Amino acid sequence: AVYEAENIFQLAKQNHEKGFITQKKEERPTETSEVFYSNQEFHPMLFQQHSSMPHKEFDSFNEAVDEFFSSFESQKLELKAVQQEREAMKKLENVRKDHDQRLEALEKTQNIDKQKAELITRNQELVDRAILAIQTILANQVSWEDINDMVKDAAAKGDPVAKHIKQLKLEINHITLYLTDPYAEPLDSDESNDENDDQLPAMVVDVDLALSAFANARKYYDLKRSAAKKQQKTIESQTKALKSAERKTKQTLKEVQTITNINKARKTYWFEKFFWFISS
Repeated sequence: AVYEAENIFQLAKQNHEKGFITQKKEERPTETSEVFYSNQEFHPMLFQQHSSMPHKEFDSFNEAVDEFFSSFESQKLELKAVQQEREAMKKLENVRKDHDQRLEALEKTQNIDKQKAELITRNQELVDRAILAIQTILANQVSWEDINDMVKDAAAKGDPVAKHIKQLKLEINHITLYLTDPYAEPLDSDESNDENDDQLPAMVVDVDLALSAFANARKYYDLKRSAAKKQQKTIESQTKALKSAERKTKQTLKEVQTITNINKARKTYWFEKFFWFISS
């Protein structure tokens, strides 16, 4: 390795060596996807580890050095502009992402409320019996702790109503029921999924003890309609906000590019990074 280095050194002394500047491809986050190449290092030859990198070749090493330092400040301005553009685009992307997440959450809420309402409707008799059972016990002034024990004992004995009661929320006059679709049929491997689209998934549903099964179902339908209205308002408001964010982003990108072009209008020589003056 030492002899090889010595040979390279002697060869460099005897021959007129070229110059190389290795570069890195930088993509601008704009609609046109512009790119520019930032200078990384300068060398008197193109080393093997740099052969796959973008690079510029010069007739002499001195020219490569002069180009590297002469463009140093403009390169810094360009990289700063790219960073500002990326930050502006990231803010816009966050606005879009937040918009999509809000709509997705509202859509999910609507589907869940609709399914809960339909499950209560399909299990109307069971829900009414559960409400009546708890109301009767409460009317007898039984303590909440005893009621909870009674429900657990009844469920353990296989009571068809008690086994669906999963939680008592008597502090808010609610109970939680585990409801399944009574009309659901086992999915046959030979049947298509389209034939089972109307089947509802099992889920836990909070039921108000002050309301009947029908009234509880209607409450969930009302919640579903309320979420739908909120979704529509969100779409309208977020669309305006998104358009405003896009305008601001485009304006920011335009301003960044304008400032960069102004700063780059005058060529900065390599020696200007040092203290210098023009002598008489």
